[in-house]
Amino acid sequence: MGPSCKDKCRFQCSKKVLQIEREGIFEQFWSPSKTIDLKRQFVPPNKISAEVP
Repeated sequence: MGPSCKDKCRFQCSKKVLQIEREGIFEQFWSPSKTIDLKRQFVPPNKISAEVP
């Protein structure tokens, strides 16, 4: 897993998602027990999105 985004990121990911949370998501997603179908199901409900006015 790479480093989190810097302060210049327009989404401010590093302020919204803590490092420990990033590590947990990474571990869950890349778990050897997950099949490709489970990985495809994992992404949509767990992504963070902002509301568009």
